[in-house]
Amino acid sequence: MRLPHWWVRIWQYNGGRLFVALGAGSIYPFAFAPFDLWPLAILTLLVLHQIVQRANGFGQILGICFLFGIGKFGSGAYWILVSLVGYAEIHLSVAIGFFIVFLVLTGTLFSVLAFFTRQSGNAVLNALVFATGVTIVEILISLPWPLSFPWLHVGYALIDAPLSVFAPIGGVWAVSFVGGFTAAALSFLLSRNWHAFAPAVALWIPGLFLSTNPSVDGDSVSVALVQGNIPLAEKWTLDGWQESLVKYRWLSRMSPSTDLIVWPESALPTVVSAQDDEVSDKVAELDGRLVFGALEGKKLAGREAVFNAFVTVDHGELNFFRKERLVPFGEYIPFRNELGRFLQPIGYPMSSITPSTTVQTLPRVGELRLGPAICYEIAYPELVRRRGSIADLIVVLSEDSWLGDTTGPWQHLQIARMRALELNRPLVRATNDGVTAIVDSNGVVLARLERYREDVLLGSVVLQEDRTLYARFGLLPIAGLFVVVSLMHALMSQRNRLRRTLAS
Repeated sequence: MRLPHWWVRIWQYNGGRLFVALGAGSIYPFAFAPFDLWPLAILTLLVLHQIVQRANGFGQILGICFLFGIGKFGSGAYWILVSLVGYAEIHLSVAIGFFIVFLVLTGTLFSVLAFFTRQSGNAVLNALVFATGVTIVEILISLPWPLSFPWLHVGYALIDAPLSVFAPIGGVWAVSFVGGFTAAALSFLLSRNWHAFAPAVALWIPGLFLSTNPSVDGDSVSVALVQGNIPLAEKWTLDGWQESLVKYRWLSRMSPSTDLIVWPESALPTVVSAQDDEVSDKVAELDGRLVFGALEGKKLAGREAVFNAFVTVDHGELNFFRKERLVPFGEYIPFRNELGRFLQPIGYPMSSITPSTTVQTLPRVGELRLGPAICYEIAYPELVRRRGSIADLIVVLSEDSWLGDTTGPWQHLQIARMRALELNRPLVRATNDGVTAIVDSNGVVLARLERYREDVLLGSVVLQEDRTLYARFGLLPIAGLFVVVSLMHALMSQRNRLRRTLAS
């Protein structure tokens, strides 16, 4: 297959290759919600692979991968800048500086892919190594370290594509791997190398012939998800929590016989443990059915710690499940002592929510075992697997108002859908102003509310008992695949060295 003459000329020059890498990375996020142009995820990786094959040396490959990462996160996570300026009320120049640092860090981490682009002379193996690199970069950026950002993985874009059948086997990582392999195989096809194309086609066949939305049978649970649509400026006032409580109680009366009522993250924006009796009395009519988000205060090591909590009400008592994975620079400041000297003088909000570090018992509502995820936690596959795989229902409490009217909330919902598909568990997601949704165990959105609308989403979910391979073994299947690819690469390298020795 002959490439267009103008396309070839672009990457004959070093600057042209770098420009194309940045452009491809900037287009990549359009594969995700709300645009859902999922083929772009594969096509932009194909372009990246093509450019890398024509690069002049490893240094340029690093630059190409870095600029692709800059484009990817600059275009796909622009809502961070919107949040900093519009809601955290940080000066525009400071917010831009912060965002540039974020892009440099994520671009640098994406550059790790450069180490997986070396050629061995075998197209199938080269495509496998490239796919391994794509997936390892995503795993690295999803590790529980202070500057992680587990967003915009290839697999999320492909949740509505045939390749999503691999999610129950190896999670989002398996879908990303096959997507990366497909991109490399198509890239080799453009160079008239057909060897990797047949395996790539074979990987698509199961998803093309298996139903992407198989019927779901099991016990049904009725749910009511309450979306208060309370502006942040009103919500976080001194008496805002009391006004929120009045509104959420009133809205909840629309569902008198529902099995589970869910209010969003920080529905009561106060330390409710300090008003335990008052809150318990006012939600007494919802006792045994209600889940909501609030803050919990507790003395720890001589200081007052505040937790972002998932609260259930049982026989007049409030039971707290604390958030474990906090939003860096939103709920807490990483390396607070060191960075605080720079952030405080420029007026950056010095949040100090405390993360949970202890093993917690999963909450229950009646006999229903809940797998809680508070906002950002849903983006961490292993954390949700640990909870959701032994639960009946994944319950997500989120506050996406901070993201504004951007693509962020829709990307967030797409991530939640993947968690349901990975674990074969239904999922409900309650938010303040959207996107509130009910998702079945296949990752399909059954119902949702429009954004910026005060309403209650009524529906039901069907519970599942079967555990997926990913729910049982987590990263082990994909780690085993990485080992196999590494061994194949080592054997091929050894064979090539031996041939060169014999030839000389």
